[in-house]
Amino acid sequence: MVEEGAFRNPHIYAQSRNRRLIIRDAVIPFTLPCLEHAPASLVVERSDGRTNHPRSKGDGSRQRPIFYTCHPSDKDAFEAYMRDNPPRR
Repeated sequence: MVEEGAFRNPHIYAQSRNRRLIIRDAVIPFTLPCLEHAPASLVVERSDGRTNHPRSKGDGSRQRPIFYTCHPSDKDAFEAYMRDNPPRR
């Protein structure tokens, strides 16, 4: 999902659990050839019901919201680029 949104400060927050690092939330900026106005970001929100972002409901669900955000003027170009170049898993 691509969401138009304000720029979010880049960060990664992780916790150690059973000797493993678990990413709790992150904002990772990146650029693509189609972006003209600002970098896009990959956003991973907390899955423990707490949130720092107003778009989250904080309902305690274990499903982790993961989405992209970009400048509103780049949204159509970004979505077209992602359709033509899907992310690899």
